[in-house]
Amino acid sequence: MVETSIVVELVDGRHRARLRPGHLRPLLMSADVHGCTVGLVATGALLLGGDDVRIRVDVGPGARLDLRDIAGTVAHDGRGVPSRWDVEVTVGAGGALRWGGEPFVVADGALVSRSLRVEASGSAQVSIRETLVLGRSGEIGGRLANRSEALVNGATVYREDLDLLDPEHRSAPGMLGGARVMDSLLQLGPPHSTEGATRTAGAARTAQHERDGLHEVAGLGGRSVCDTFLLVGGAGSLTRFLGDDLAPSLLHQMLA
Repeated sequence: MVETSIVVELVDGRHRARLRPGHLRPLLMSADVHGCTVGLVATGALLLGGDDVRIRVDVGPGARLDLRDIAGTVAHDGRGVPSRWDVEVTVGAGGALRWGGEPFVVADGALVSRSLRVEASGSAQVSIRETLVLGRSGEIGGRLANRSEALVNGATVYREDLDLLDPEHRSAPGMLGGARVMDSLLQLGPPHSTEGATRTAGAARTAQHERDGLHEVAGLGGRSVCDTFLLVGGAGSLTRFLGDDLAPSLLHQMLA
C-alpha cells in the first residue's frame, strides 16, 4: 500500500507543494502567493476488490489549497473481496482547504469501507464535498460502511458511522429512505460556522424546494431533501442532500 500524499506550505509568502503518488496521482495545476491548486487522477482502474487507497492531505499554517478530483470513482464488483478508501486531512491555523470531490459510486457486488478524518487548528477553514451514489443506473448498489470524523483544536465536533452494508436496512428510519444519492458538504471554521453558513444553506434549500415543488422525505414521490446541521460548539456545519439523482443537488453552489 502506497499512500497518496499532498503537503502544501506557505514559505516566504509563496505556496509550495510536495506531492507523492499512490493509487491516485496528485498533479500541481498552479501555485502562487494566493494559493495552490492540485488535481487528483487515478493511476489505474479503481476501485477493485483488494484495493487499499490511502490519501493524506496536509495544509500548513496560513496555506491555501484547492483540491480537485479529475474524475469520479466507481467501486466495482470485488467478487466478495473488500476494498478500502481512507482519507486523512490536517489543516493548520489560518490555513484553508477546499475540496470538491466527484461522485463515489458503489456498484453492485462491491464491498467498501470508506473513511474521512479531518483535523483543523485555530482559524482554519475547511470545505469538503463528498458524494456517495449507491449503484450505477439500474443497480441497487453494493455494500458500504462509511465513517466520517472532524476535530477542531483536538476536540471532536462531528462523528458519523453509516452502515449501508445491508440494502434492506437503507430505508429504515434515520437512514436513506428511498434515496440512492447522498451529497454532503462539511464546513469547518469561520465564516461557515456562523449565520452566513445558515443563510447560504437556507438559500440553497429554498431553491431546492422551488425546483422540487415540495420539501419531502427522500424516496417519496421522487422528491429530495436538503438540510443543514450545526456541529458541536458551532465549529462548523454539515449540509446534506438525499435524493434519487444527483442533478437536483445544489451543494456545488455552496462550495463555489
